[in-house]
Amino acid sequence: MCLHSRDTDRALVQVRWCDVIERSPSSSARAIQAAARVAGMGPLRTALMIKLPCAAPQFFTGAKLANAYSFIGVIAAKFIMSTSGLGYSIAYAFNNLDNRTMYALMLFILALLALWQFLHWLAGDIAIASPAVTFARAAEMLASTTFWPHVRENFPRSSTPS
Repeated sequence: MCLHSRDTDRALVQVRWCDVIERSPSSSARAIQAAARVAGMGPLRTALMIKLPCAAPQFFTGAKLANAYSFIGVIAAKFIMSTSGLGYSIAYAFNNLDNRTMYALMLFILALLALWQFLHWLAGDIAIASPAVTFARAAEMLASTTFWPHVRENFPRSSTPS
């Protein structure tokens, strides 16, 4: 008894596809299409079951690279096209060989990022908001009466001899 269902066609194409890839990767596309024709697959089924899955690794690699290159392009454009701001100041100092200013500005940006991370750690999960909202919440927390006893409890002052 010979059963011709979609499952047997799919299994036949998958077996043929694996065999062809192992034998000769250079002519694999033509051999895979031949295996699909042998299985009786139409153009739509061939595209959905064979060509689309075969193209998925290249598609996701391209999307990953495009994402990274777009961020690099935005940062480079900001440095080149800006006429004010920290990016402009860093680029201006770099172009004029003013290493002291350039590294000072870069350290300033790193200090801002460290402060930002510290505020997020201090405020907890509620700190995932805009910087203005985060600073307002941190100020409320520092002004509250329940915050400071907790700090005194965990970080007692050392008593100085009088």
